[in-house]
Order: sequence, then C-alpha cells, then structure tokens
Amino acid sequence: MDIDIYQQCPCHAEKKIKFCCGKSVVSDLDGALAKNKAGQTSSALDQLERTIAKTGPKDCLVTIQTRLLLQAGDVAKARAANDVFQKNNPDHPGGFHHLALICAQEGDTAGAITALQDTMDAIVGNAIPVTYAQAFRIIGMQLLEKNDLFAARAHLRYAELLKEDPQTEQILLSTFQNSHSITAKSELIPLDCPPDVPWEKKYKNVLRAIDRGQFRKGLKMAKKADAAFPGISTIKRTIAILNSMLAYRTEAIDAWQALADLEADQSWEQITALTLKQYFDRVNEKKSKVLRHTFDIENFELLKEQTASSNLLVPAARPDEDPFNESNPPVAGHYLLSKPKLDVEGDDYTLEDVPFMQGEILLYAKQTDRSARLEYIVPQTASYDLNLQSLRTILGELYTQPTISVIDSIAELDAIMSWDWALPPKTSLKKHAELMKQQVRVRLMDQFMNYPLNSLGNISIREAAKDPSKRADTQALLTELEHNSHRSMYPIEIISEMREELGIERLAPIACADCADTEAVCALMRANLDFENCEQGKLFKIHEFGMIARCLPIVERTCHAMLKRNDIEERIQKDRIYAVLASINAETETVLDYLSKARHEAKNAGRSIGALLVQEFEFRLSHGLTDNLRELIRTIQTRHIDEPEVEYRLTEVLMKYGLYDPTLADSEAALPPPSSRGALQTAVSETRQTSESAAGSLWIPE
Repeated sequence: MDIDIYQQCPCHAEKKIKFCCGKSVVSDLDGALAKNKAGQTSSALDQLERTIAKTGPKDCLVTIQTRLLLQAGDVAKARAANDVFQKNNPDHPGGFHHLALICAQEGDTAGAITALQDTMDAIVGNAIPVTYAQAFRIIGMQLLEKNDLFAARAHLRYAELLKEDPQTEQILLSTFQNSHSITAKSELIPLDCPPDVPWEKKYKNVLRAIDRGQFRKGLKMAKKADAAFPGISTIKRTIAILNSMLAYRTEAIDAWQALADLEADQSWEQITALTLKQYFDRVNEKKSKVLRHTFDIENFELLKEQTASSNLLVPAARPDEDPFNESNPPVAGHYLLSKPKLDVEGDDYTLEDVPFMQGEILLYAKQTDRSARLEYIVPQTASYDLNLQSLRTILGELYTQPTISVIDSIAELDAIMSWDWALPPKTSLKKHAELMKQQVRVRLMDQFMNYPLNSLGNISIREAAKDPSKRADTQALLTELEHNSHRSMYPIEIISEMREELGIERLAPIACADCADTEAVCALMRANLDFENCEQGKLFKIHEFGMIARCLPIVERTCHAMLKRNDIEERIQKDRIYAVLASINAETETVLDYLSKARHEAKNAGRSIGALLVQEFEFRLSHGLTDNLRELIRTIQTRHIDEPEVEYRLTEVLMKYGLYDPTLADSEAALPPPSSRGALQTAVSETRQTSESAAGSLWIPE
C-alpha cells in the first residue's frame, strides 16, 4: 500500500487518515491513486464512483474525484463533484481552489480570480499550501493570453513565490522583454510605508494581505484606509495597483486617474499615472470589424488566370491548412493592393507611387460538397468600399454577391497605423530607409495626430493640446511614444516635431534624491532619472534592469551616463558599453562610430576585438553594406577566430543569413557580391541584434 495512514487525509480536515474519513476507504483510495499514477485515470474514476456509491460522498473521495476529473478534462462532472464537497464544507479553501481551477478550464477567468481570492481568504493560519501555486499559474497564463499583462504578472509572480518553476520565471521575463511600451515594462509594486505616519497601521495591514496573496482583501482594506486618510498618494497608488493585479480594468482606469488628479501638475508622478491609465484605456478605443467575404465561383480556372494576371494583386504564402477549418487548404493566396503594383527598375519612384496591401485573398478549388470559392479577409476601415470595388473589377463576370461574416475585431487605430507595402524587388536598402522615414512621418503626423482617442475624451492630440485640462494627458501620450522600443517606428526627431507643433516640452530629469526606492517606481520614471548625478550603485542597478528587461531608453541613457562619469571609470568597460549602444541603434553612421570607439577602447585595455568585428560584420550584412564584407570576414578568420566565442558567434551569424551550412563538408561562407540588394517587401527589416524582426507593420504602443 502506497498510502500512509498517518499522512494527512485528502479531505483537507487537517487530520491523519487513521483518525479521519479516509480510514474506512483507505484501500479504495490507494487503488484509485495507484491506477491514476499508472496512467489509468478512467479506471481510477470508475473505482471512486463505485466506492462513493457504496459509502456515500465522503469528503476524501469527492475531493480526489474532483482533481482526477479536472485532470481528465471532464469539467462538468468536476464541478458537480466539487459542489458536493462545498455543500459539506462551504468555507473550506480546498473547495474554492478546485472551483478556481474549474472556472479556469471553462474559460471564465474572472470567475477563476474570484474563486482563487475566496481560497486565499479562507485559509486559516499562516501556512499557504504550495498546491495553490497551480491555480495562480494557470490563471496567470490565461490573463497573459488575454493581454491583461499586469494581472498576469501578479498571478505568475505569486505562483513562483509559492513554488519555484523555471518555465514560469522565463515566461515572466519574456513579458518584460517582448513589450515595446515602457509602461508595459513596469513591475507594479506597492510602496513601503513611511515611518511614523498616522495611517501606518492600516497601510501595513494592506501590505500583509498582498503578501498572503489576498489581493481582493488588500484592495478592500486600502479603500478603507483611503476613506480614513484621504489624499495620501501612496494609498491611492496601491489601490490602482491592486485593481490592476485583479484585472479590474475599469476600476484600474479610474484609480490611476484618481492618483494623477492628486499629483502635482506635469510632475513625473502624474504623467506616469496617466500613461498607466491610458494603457488600460486602450481596450476602449474604437474597434474595426475584420470581415470575411465568401464568393462562390463557377469557373475556377478562369478565376486563377484573372487573379494571377491582375496588377492589383501580389502573391501571398498559401496556408498549409484551411484557416477556417471548413475544408481542404486553399490552392493559392494573394494580397489586394491599393493601386497597381510598380513596374520600375531601381529606385525611380516616390512614396506616392507605392501600393499598399489592403486585404488577403484565398482561392479554394471545388470539392464534392462545396463549390469553388474566393475568400477575402479585410478590416473594415475607411478604404473598405474602394477595396471591394477593386476586387469587383478584378473578378469581372465572375463576381457574385458575397456572404459576409465578422470573424474578429481590431483596434481601428491599429488598422489605420499599420501597413504592408509592395515595393519593386530591386529596391535598394537606401531607398527603403528613405521611404520608411517618409511613411512613418505620414502615419504619425497625418494619421495619429488627427485620430480621436478615447483616452482624450474622443478628440485628437492636436485638439487636446489646445485644452489646458488635457495637456497632462497629451504629455503622457507623447512621453510614452518617445520611450517606445521601436525606435524606427517612433523616431525621436518626429516626436520632437510633434512636441514643437503642440507646444509641449519634455519634462526635466528626476533628481535621484526625489526617487529613493527605484525598484518600486515604474520603468518610465527609472528611465528619466538624472543619471549623471546618480549614486553609482543605483546607476548600475537600473542599467542592469534595463538590460534584462530590454528597455532601450533606460539602457541608452545609463550607458551615456556611465561614459561621462569619471568616478566610475575603473568599474566599467567602455568597449562593452559602446558595443551595447551600437546594438540598440539603427542609424548606420552612429552604429559604425560606436563600434569604432569600442575597438579603440578594447585595444587600449588589452582586450580582444574579435567579437566587435563580428558585430560589425552582422550589422553591415543586415544593412546591405557588402562592399568590404569579404575583407572583414577574412580579418576575423585569420586574426581573431581563436578568441573567446568568436568562431561560435560568426558561425551563428553566417547560418542566420543562409551563408553557411554546417551539414556540408568544407563549406565556406557564400558572401553576396558587393552590389547585391535583397528584395524588400515589408515595412521593416531586421536592423539590429537586440530587436526581433517586425512583420512590416506600424503599431501604436501596446
């Protein structure tokens, strides 16, 4: 027998099996658990049902039955079994814990959060069972899927506190690294209680509740503390944080606004609170429907000919499976263009000539039970009617009245601001960069600046800047934009142009003395400390956070501060700092200048430069600067290949760009000729080591 009768009874009564309800059914319990351990879950459940029918619904049997039913995915039966347990034990945390898991499996995340908070409130004593980490982890992952980032982090972080899990830790880290918005890179941590304040006792009780995973109880206590001591920013901030942790989005928006109203006008505390409020408020921005149009087609061969020959279509990758899960995969795919595709050689065209992709077309052949058809998927934006007219022109006599259905929705501003374009295949990288700057400026100055935003009261930034009561909100939007990690999508010079037009200057840096607890403040405030006069330990700590979270504004400002500080020269390696600055910039001259300075510093310090040469090699390769690549790689291979990690890193770069195949014996790097230029079909190409390749779209901050 695997079960020890002196271990705790599965009914959660805090008694040993020998002295509890499991005593009379211990052999049945042992048999069921043994079968489940052997992978025979169905057989284990059958045995439990027979035992329950014979002895009645003992708590020890029902709670194990609930757990196994959840494991088997039979949520309805699990809920019924747990209802029996909760009827007999209405205040027991075990029943609430199972209910949280049941709600999570049903997709009811809000119900799961409520049940989990009931669980934590029902715990008696100081010990919290590590098994409850499962519910925190599952709910955290569901919140992450729903883009409820701060609530997801709070639940995943508490799961880690209860039971360490390397995978969860990696997921948590990725939530910071993959966020382009500096607001989304913030860890929302309540401030500690200052000593000897009248509200100390009440506030410390709030912090104790949070430490016990009682986020809802902590929120109730914080509200009472706020009522008793109104106007305390620390308490109001904690209320906003707890609403964010509990995924109470509407309440969080109101709470961050209440905090902003309390802070001094145009202070960093006010602007940070408003950026958080705007972050949560984006879910309320106007949505555009994503429409699916189904055209039944009689002559499929003619359809293929007309679509293949149309200058308003470009080929798209054909999915291997039907994205609608209704039939066989499509036989062909196209993108509909806003104007005829360009038929030019070289760079002899302007941005006004460039066609943009407006929607996706999929062609399906005739099947036994279904006619041939064309599917057209597109968001319903201002150009929607013109796009349909273009498609009607392409189809000609094949046009039929489509069946239209809504398959999704996206933020209208996202649809307006994003783009994919079809450039001529021989477009140079220089021309691409020129067009990119022009297009980004058009989108920001002409589209974004004139779009009515919900967070501004459904008026545009241009209109809001004229209203004194909206200037702080406008400042928050601009500040968030200029701290976005997608520098190519939100260039500082264009944000500066926007500021100049609107008459809204950047805020001055924060004195470090005014920001003692940097770990508890949001990333936006960390990025704007006066690093040149910052205590060195704090400077290094914030730089480390910026590197780990891939927060480029923090990394860039701390790097420049370290290079200027004479008091820390002996503690830094300037060559590595210049290499980091090169990796987070995209301007060719700037990057090459940083790498040159890095090599100079490395040589002066007696360190190797091989890794820096590989970094320059990759940058030149990714930017089409191929004229001296052969000389550069020859230098690396003949003089530096034996230096630490150089051979590994060089091989990695060559494989990444398809220039080296390790499976082929004696294969060499097949470098492109000096004049080669790759085809450019998307809005963004990968231009720096630390960024992930964008898919050709411009997005407002997440």
